[in-house]
Amino acid sequence: EMDLRSRLFAELRAKRPPLKQDPSLQKEYQFPLLDAKLRIQEDPTGGVAGSIWEASYDMLTYVQKHISPEALAGKRVLELGAGTGIASIIFALLGADVTATDRSEGLDLLQLNIDMNTNVDNHRTHVKELLWGEDSSEFGNSWDYLVVCECIYNLKFAPLLLESMIALSNEKTQILFAYAQRQPEEEAKFIEVVAQTFVVEDVSERVETNHKLLRLH
Repeated sequence: EMDLRSRLFAELRAKRPPLKQDPSLQKEYQFPLLDAKLRIQEDPTGGVAGSIWEASYDMLTYVQKHISPEALAGKRVLELGAGTGIASIIFALLGADVTATDRSEGLDLLQLNIDMNTNVDNHRTHVKELLWGEDSSEFGNSWDYLVVCECIYNLKFAPLLLESMIALSNEKTQILFAYAQRQPEEEAKFIEVVAQTFVVEDVSERVETNHKLLRLH
């Protein structure tokens, strides 16, 4: 079923006109600690992958405050469900070697935003398709960080996500996992399952919001 769905999405993507820069669809994000200003384009036709999710901003604020560029320099980072690419771009700005992944239909927007933020060293930022729960052996498991942001809005896919997290990580991998609470009880059950494999630390800082930020290892 996943292979068929992937093929159908690939066919639809091939028929779409190529994405172009459109200032009316772009948002500016300031990251004072990095002295960086990003322009991130959204895609109204791109579904969940075409929007910027606010919990990602919480994660990136945490990263800037608590993980120094020296600690990230040359580290291997893989983002699952990268969407617009804002998190991958920030990690690249901090000096990491980043692979941003999503379903095939989301890769055009991901690449557009990486290209548009030209202060990013594109040799350190790669865009690839990765389907949760499917064979990911080409990616290996020697990642220093996995970035998982707003990937459990539909809990139906959460077991596949967890399967990929396990396959892509090793005992030294740090996983930053951010989400907005929508079904708190069901999400808590999923995190209990995650905790059977990973040590789970709640490092949320904006307690006034419904956003959660977890650090897994």
